[in-house]
Amino acid sequence: MWKVTYTKQVEKEISRLILNKKLTEYDLEIIDFWISIIEEKGPEELDNYKIFKDHKLRNEWEGFRSSSFSISGRIIYKLHKKKILIKIIKVTTNHNYKRD
Repeated sequence: MWKVTYTKQVEKEISRLILNKKLTEYDLEIIDFWISIIEEKGPEELDNYKIFKDHKLRNEWEGFRSSSFSISGRIIYKLHKKKILIKIIKVTTNHNYKRD
């Protein structure tokens, strides 16, 4: 079984995005759907959903993955195989891959 967790930084970022009306209720529903897919069937199941465009990242994000939740919104996450844990590292609404 898989478990999805957020970093504290991501929790703050999501709250900020909601407060600034940059993250919509629909975006949150898609993110919840993404989480439910992973927790129920595993991250490889994302390949069956074209909406997410899930893929490996390179360069400074080597070892991380990205999934889309909107045209420009991304979830950047990392698989922790031994713990069977997925930690969401960043949620962005403007396709911003810069590290903070």
